[in-house]
Amino acid sequence: PVATAGEAASGADVVAVMVSDEAHRDLWHLELEPNIKPGAALIFAHGLSVNFGLIAPWRADIDVILASPKGIGPRIRELFEAGEGVFCLFGVHQDASGQAHGLGLSYAAALGCGRKGILETTFKAECESDLFGEQVVLCGGTVELVDAAFMKLVQ
Repeated sequence: PVATAGEAASGADVVAVMVSDEAHRDLWHLELEPNIKPGAALIFAHGLSVNFGLIAPWRADIDVILASPKGIGPRIRELFEAGEGVFCLFGVHQDASGQAHGLGLSYAAALGCGRKGILETTFKAECESDLFGEQVVLCGGTVELVDAAFMKLVQ
């Protein structure tokens, strides 16, 4: 059946937040927070919104878990179907149930990440390493810095 995020969360034991970081705040406040059932687990694919306090999923009765595969969805799926996987960073921010660690590892393994490697970390460390990789490496920040410094030097 088709359901809103809030409707789905109200009956779910595990809620995986797999939307862009920019959508986390509204999704949490409008749909998930008022509807997530007691004892549920909340899993994030990226630590940004929790690390920087954009949302605060700290209800004492829920688990808050990070399972962050290092790849984009279509590539993760492609590798999974090929019997492979991608590395995953995993962490537990809040363990209300006493079972969050095992649940998070199981979730990461179910994505195929156990075939490659699952490394334990924190929301903060995952967030900062991800931002560094995106902004400095992938988006060319380091290359631009070196190029600008060289051009200044030769001028």
